[in-house]
Amino acid sequence: MRNEDYYNHAEQAVLLEQKAEYQDAALYWRLAAGKARKEANQKWAISRSQICDRMHIRPFGGEK
Repeated sequence: MRNEDYYNHAEQAVLLEQKAEYQDAALYWRLAAGKARKEANQKWAISRSQICDRMHIRPFGGEK
């Protein structure tokens, strides 16, 4: 059965990343990590939140 809470937060995070709204995306990734049932999903969401935190502070060239 699909974990709707996890996937809803993760999908929102992806949309925010695509709009370069990294601070908000990081928050949604952390929310997703808290709802993850599988360890792999939790680790993925934590990694994405860390990437978004970094991008918020120091984006790659051409962004922001």
